[in-house]
Amino acid sequence: QEDDDLEKDTGSNVSNFKASDLGLSNGTAFSEVTVKGVTISVDGGGNQNSPKYYNNGSNLRMYPQNEITFSTERTIKRIKLTCTSGYVASGDVETDKGTTSVEDPIIIINDIYDKTLTLTNTSTNTGAPSQVRIEQFEITYAE
Repeated sequence: QEDDDLEKDTGSNVSNFKASDLGLSNGTAFSEVTVKGVTISVDGGGNQNSPKYYNNGSNLRMYPQNEITFSTERTIKRIKLTCTSGYVASGDVETDKGTTSVEDPIIIINDIYDKTLTLTNTSTNTGAPSQVRIEQFEITYAE
């Protein structure tokens, strides 16, 4: 099985890609996309707007209550999300595993040690500052 895992991504311990690499159309809703062995699934979480990719700023935008789930065939150790400065939902994000720290414009989730992780925008604010705008994804796998 290890050989299959290496063929689906670069075999490196890190998958690094930009939101623009997701191959999504501007402003279009989607449910799932896979890049470099990482499947990104989204859920509106009760918000009328679900996560969408926008060309303006080349980012994947998460609105309050939105969820993004990262799934891989390998064990994830850490996820680092580089966001647009000022758009980390004022740090109001939660994950279902690991330890999350937010220091604008970076969200880091450490000690995941699982093949899936769900990130939720828990902001209760409104307008643009309540959003998370992810420009770059860096997934580090356990050895």
